[in-house]
Amino acid sequence: MIGKFCQSSLVLTVFAAISTTILPAQSALLVSSGGDNSIKQYDETTGDYIRDFVSPGSGGLLNPQGLAIGLNGNLFVSSSDTNSIKEYNGTTGEYIGDFVSSSSGLIDPNGLTFGADGSLFVTSGNIPGSETPGTPGERRSGVLQYDTTGELLNTISTGFIGVPLRGPQPVDVVFGGPDNTLFVSSAIERSNRGDVSEYDPTTGASIGFGVGPDFFNPGGLAIGGNFLYYTESVPNPSIGRIDLVNEIIDPLFVDPNLSEFVIQFEDVAVGENGSLFVSDSISDSIKQYDGITGDFLGDFVTSGSGGLDRPTYLTTANVPIPEPSSVLGVMGFGGLFAGSILRRRINNRKQLASLRK
Repeated sequence: MIGKFCQSSLVLTVFAAISTTILPAQSALLVSSGGDNSIKQYDETTGDYIRDFVSPGSGGLLNPQGLAIGLNGNLFVSSSDTNSIKEYNGTTGEYIGDFVSSSSGLIDPNGLTFGADGSLFVTSGNIPGSETPGTPGERRSGVLQYDTTGELLNTISTGFIGVPLRGPQPVDVVFGGPDNTLFVSSAIERSNRGDVSEYDPTTGASIGFGVGPDFFNPGGLAIGGNFLYYTESVPNPSIGRIDLVNEIIDPLFVDPNLSEFVIQFEDVAVGENGSLFVSDSISDSIKQYDGITGDFLGDFVTSGSGGLDRPTYLTTANVPIPEPSSVLGVMGFGGLFAGSILRRRINNRKQLASLRK
């Protein structure tokens, strides 16, 4: 009888252990929280805070910006204050290492995205080796492409840095459109207006995507079907949408009522349900809009949820669910119960053996 109880407990323990290793991935919204140097994980369906996927300052993370999931399933984060790209385990969020180090010549990295071949594209305020001879401080800015080992493969020049003028500085980068080309947003810099440009990712050549008159200071980018979405902060916070097939621009696809909101849009992401998630660094929240009509659907992540502080870039990802305490409790109970039964049987055998002597 005891043997049956023991076997049942062991089976229960093994079942619970197996359950924790094959828990399904959950659709999550990952958000860079610049105020506490962490990456927050939220449920993509409810907006509920789940955990700090990357704990504050992990691996020297300072001022996290762009987020992207690599082909290996890991999370890559641009750390603008350390001029590096950090890699974290895609399941646990543990720091793995600097995929691109601060000594690489990368300056002020922000947006990043992966190509189909697994190479990483990152916006940078500096293209290594682009300094103008005889003109101190003058150099090119743009997008840097790295291979799967973190080695520099190619560069795409999108602007310049110099005295007295500075060209528009790259903010975000994304693949998409009918030909899966590269789109780069550049923010206004002094007298130079910002824009969104299209490039051939192989040659780095500008394709000449038409920059409409309403582009002024675009920020984060996102692709949903044949639409390109971008955040706009000047003259008024808004979300623009570009039909990449017909090249039709709607600069006020989302035109929030500023009398009701104090908004500083940073980045935009498209959820699995087609909704737009937009980070607002003023209210420390993530707002949700209808991806078809642009209507406001409410604060998806409420102000300060989970300690969210100055959110910047965000991305959607499938992340394994942390082990529920109930499962861990079952494991512990099953293990303790089985262990107590085994110890009791051993003690009984010892007592029986002593009586026979």
